[in-house]
Amino acid sequence: MYGAPKHAAIGFSLSTLADLRPAGIKDIDISCVCPDGIWTPILHDKLTDPASALSFSGRLLRPEQVVEAIRKILDRPRPVTAVPAWRGLQARRPRSG
Repeated sequence: MYGAPKHAAIGFSLSTLADLRPAGIKDIDISCVCPDGIWTPILHDKLTDPASALSFSGRLLRPEQVVEAIRKILDRPRPVTAVPAWRGLQARRPRSG
């Protein structure tokens, strides 16, 4: 239940961007920020749960780190940005069986 709405938001954002560009609309940017776990009480019980491995890397972010990533995107928009950047690559890497 947790991942489905995030996937939907990214899919909606990317498909909207894909509709805007062919229509010649270049002055609207859409960016999705996908932060790793942010230190909040909701994650406290999940820190040692192996089933939560893709939810966070083990070092929880501070809100200021996410704000900084958003500031950079305002200067240079990107469709999807993982915070930290290496986390996006890790989540997309195929698992070996």
